[in-house]
Amino acid sequence: MVLCTPMLVAQTKATAENVPIIPHTSVPNFFKLPPDLYLGEGIGIASNSKGNVFVYHRSGDTRLFEFDPNGNFLKEWGQGLYGFEFAHQVRVDAQDNVWIVDEGTNMVIKFNPQGRVAMVLGRRPEPVAGAVQPNFPPVLNQIYRFERPTDVTWDPQGNIFVSDGYVNS
Repeated sequence: MVLCTPMLVAQTKATAENVPIIPHTSVPNFFKLPPDLYLGEGIGIASNSKGNVFVYHRSGDTRLFEFDPNGNFLKEWGQGLYGFEFAHQVRVDAQDNVWIVDEGTNMVIKFNPQGRVAMVLGRRPEPVAGAVQPNFPPVLNQIYRFERPTDVTWDPQGNIFVSDGYVNS
């Protein structure tokens, strides 16, 4: 009994007192897909200056979908693209370029606002038999190569920063 008392006190002290409440409205089934498309595990989500929403997701195939502000499907970006294997992040920059980070191909890809590939950073491992497997023995610190990147961002001068999150960090 004496041993349990300190744990109960510790749990009581660990409760948050000033947790902010983030106002939101839950909208079930917000994204409206065509009958032949399915939304897998949504890994990255971002919006552009028009309010369109981009969802980068994992399913049988890694895919990038664009929806209007009301959740209506607009189009799929990069269908069958060599750099899509294991989705990790999607970002939209100030010029409405859409950037994806793909952990499986070790690539960061920039699309222009019209959906065309404008830049590729990184290189897909050769040969590739599929997505990176758990407990896969990574080759550490290969110069000029990403090893399972996780995110991308920019500074006001336009410099690009990539977090090489899992292996080279």
